[in-house]
Amino acid sequence: MEKTTIYLDKDIKMHLLEMVADISKKQGKRAAMSDIIRDALKEYLEKQGRHLNDEGKTKKS
Repeated sequence: MEKTTIYLDKDIKMHLLEMVADISKKQGKRAAMSDIIRDALKEYLEKQGRHLNDEGKTKKS
């Protein structure tokens, strides 16, 4: 896994923070915004036909 920077507009960040708070409350432990973003990007890539392996790397077809 590599660290990267993304720029979010105010509304997206606000919604992500609300999601993190809700997940944290339900799970009883702190959730990470990075996990939500990573999961969403994986789902998006899968829908675009970019299949990932367990390490998050694109599989070669």
